[in-house]
Amino acid sequence: MNTEKLEFNPYKILEVKGRKYLYMIENSGIFEIDPNLDFFLSMDNAENIPCTSDSVSLSVKEQAQFIKDMKAADIVKSNDSTRSINPVEDSSDINLNGITLMVSQMCNLRCRYCYGEAGEFNHTPGRMSKTIGLAAVDFLLKNSNSSSVLISFMGGEPLLNLDLIKSIVSYCKSKTDRKFFFFCDNKWNAVEPGDIAVLIG
Repeated sequence: MNTEKLEFNPYKILEVKGRKYLYMIENSGIFEIDPNLDFFLSMDNAENIPCTSDSVSLSVKEQAQFIKDMKAADIVKSNDSTRSINPVEDSSDINLNGITLMVSQMCNLRCRYCYGEAGEFNHTPGRMSKTIGLAAVDFLLKNSNSSSVLISFMGGEPLLNLDLIKSIVSYCKSKTDRKFFFFCDNKWNAVEPGDIAVLIG
C-alpha cells in the first residue's frame, strides 16, 4: 500500500473512437489512459492507495515508479520545490524556431464539442498582458539562431485580445534582424474588416 496522497494537476478526459485520453490543461500534454492510469485517476486525492484493484495489480515498487513517472510528466503535483524552476531559462544549447501564445483564455462561442470549455480550460477567463506577450517574444529571439521565426496566437478566441496581437506584430516589425511569420487560430467571427490587414499584412 502506498501512503502518499496523490493530487492531479487540472485535467480533462477525452474519448475518441472508444479510446480515452487524459488532457492536461496547464501544459497541453495528452496521454492515452491505460488500466494503470485509469486506476490512479480513480485515486485522485486519496491516501493509502491499495496496490491492487479489479483491473490493476502493481507491486509497491511498480506503484512508486508509476507515481514518479506521473510527476515527471506533470500529471500529478509534486512536493519537489525544484519543479518550479524552468530549466529552459538556464539552457544555452536550445534553438527555438517559434512560440505559441495563448493570448485569450475566453471565447465568444459555446461549441458543444469544445474540449477547452469555451477556451477557459476550467480556469478563470483572462487575457495575456502586453508585458508577458512582449517578454515571450524577447525570450524567443534570445533563444533562437534562426533567421525566421513563427509566432502563433491561440485561445480561446485569440481575437478577443486583438490589441495585444497588434502590439506584438508591431514590436516584431521593429526587429529588423529577423523575418517573422504569424499564425492565428481563430473562428473569424470576432474580427472587424479593418482588422484583417493586421492578420494578413
